[in-house]
Amino acid sequence: MDFNREFYKVKIFWLGLLGISFLRVFPWQNVCTTKGIIFLIIIVVGIVLVLKSLFNFTRYFS
Repeated sequence: MDFNREFYKVKIFWLGLLGISFLRVFPWQNVCTTKGIIFLIIIVVGIVLVLKSLFNFTRYFS
């Protein structure tokens, strides 16, 4: 697994940060509602996108 030194130049990184920013307004009391589940999906996708942009996983999946 190689570290990508220019991770901030990739659009996926910024989309991931946008997804993680939803943690600020996450409905902690209503996690089991539709809104809570949608927010949780957005946050998980954001975390995955940031990790994908930081590390080069293409070598393992090609």
